Amino acid sequence: MGALIMVVEDEPNIGALVRTYLQRESYQVLWVRSGEDALIELLRGIAVELLAPARYTGRLAVLLAGEMAAEAQGAELFVDGQRRGTLPLAEPIGGLSPGSHTLRVAKQDFRDATLFVEVRFDRTTQARIDLARGALAAVEFVRGQAVGAPPPQPAPQPVLAGTAPQAPQREPWLKIAGWSGVGVGTVAFIAAIVIHAKAYGIAADLNRRNSANQLTLADRAAYDQIDSETRAARILYATGTLIAAGGAGALLYDRHLDEKSLRVEAAALPSGGAVGVAGRF
Repeated sequence: MGALIMVVEDEPNIGALVRTYLQRESYQVLWVRSGEDALIELLRGIAVELLAPARYTGRLAVLLAGEMAAEAQGAELFVDGQRRGTLPLAEPIGGLSPGSHTLRVAKQDFRDATLFVEVRFDRTTQARIDLARGALAAVEFVRGQAVGAPPPQPAPQPVLAGTAPQAPQREPWLKIAGWSGVGVGTVAFIAAIVIHAKAYGIAADLNRRNSANQLTLADRAAYDQIDSETRAARILYATGTLIAAGGAGALLYDRHLDEKSLRVEAAALPSGGAVGVAGRF
């Protein structure tokens, strides 16, 4: 398969058409609905990788495709050299680290298929394999774990007058982790500035003394100190930026959940006495 392409398109028909066309050209496609969603996906992945690395995983579902799909059932599946069962799988394989993984699908009288598939954070990679050709037919990245028909949804609960539906559950640690990340990143950035300024002051004094031909062998340690502090400052710059970006990503995702939460307003109806419930998603 080709490189991964992120498609940003809010019109479902156009997005589906572009995704289908790119997949036919052997590209892997991640489709998001807006630029804000794309930024949220990026920052959310950074935040989870930094703050909760155990949750920085994706899932993989391997499906059979092509004219011989029915005959190919029962083929053995290997992921990164480890046997994971036979096809079709009862459920997607979870806990995989984001990145490229090696798949091998084998069955007697069929050509072995050995190929690479990309796993994305918080996505189920649906890889469709045509064993008759020993090739990958298509790859799609979807949310959730269901493959094929969507799972049955619980029946909506009736809303009685005077009662309000509950807002979706939000992760309480997101805001705490977000502000902590921004704070720690800021402190690291300030420390980097202080160390860099100190190294700059030492360098300026050495340059002044060098112009006056006043340097001695003892000043060699000062040059080593400048190199050491400059490296430390660069490390703090990079670390502070990553931690602050992760914190900002967590805060942005928390805000995204907040905007999607249910807003409930109760207002008296013109007929008097009754209470109307209005919601906005």
